[in-house]
Amino acid sequence: MLTAVQAGDADSVEKLLRTAPADALAGDAGSRLLRAAAFAGDADVVASLLDAGVDPARPWEDGVDPVSWAADFGAYEVLWELTYSGSSWRKQVPQHVTRGALEIARAWLTLDPELELRRRLGAHEDEPALVEHVRITIRHEWPWPRHATRIRVTLADGRKAETQIAHRAIVTDLEDQFDISVSRDELLARALFHADPESCDWRQAQVVLAQPWSAEGSFRWAADLVAHPSVDTRRFATELLHSLGCQEQPLKE
Repeated sequence: MLTAVQAGDADSVEKLLRTAPADALAGDAGSRLLRAAAFAGDADVVASLLDAGVDPARPWEDGVDPVSWAADFGAYEVLWELTYSGSSWRKQVPQHVTRGALEIARAWLTLDPELELRRRLGAHEDEPALVEHVRITIRHEWPWPRHATRIRVTLADGRKAETQIAHRAIVTDLEDQFDISVSRDELLARALFHADPESCDWRQAQVVLAQPWSAEGSFRWAADLVAHPSVDTRRFATELLHSLGCQEQPLKE
């Protein structure tokens, strides 16, 4: 099963999980598989493991719990699965763990990712290093594609550190889980920070703004932005208006 998890072979993982004894993955064995799936960035396999009884809050061998790791690394889709509360058969993450993850992700919003990775490696700002920015497709069952940019810093001695820059999406999602009020302008600013319409940051802001209980206000707010001088702002607003117009519950006049 570990080989299938590392390969991102969701079908094989599902077949093997169906043959696993009840509670077989509740302990260290399941934790090791979850770590492998999280590091591979495969949120669908993470979901399958959680549905099979793997504990989403059980610390790994290095003492780091999965939720805190995902918040720090910027693995938005993995964190979403770990903290998803709509499944009655999954083990739930304690609230204090999720609150801690929110603070971890918030800290990244004020950092330069490359400089932070250099700091973690103990390298000074001007030390020679290979810096890679790679746009990756998130492996997750969503109705639209999502992307994130992975930044990796490699020093001359081979030491490396990396992160995905989807921390704004994580903060937006966790604030929504805790019913923390955030202004529409702040959500727009998060979406436009990298201005990538297929990024997790952009999409998560759209999801929160399109929720039924705030749809009326979001519609009026977005309508005021369709003539904004910024192309990115106009695109965000028109996408949101389209999303609101497709909702099953029609908006009032």
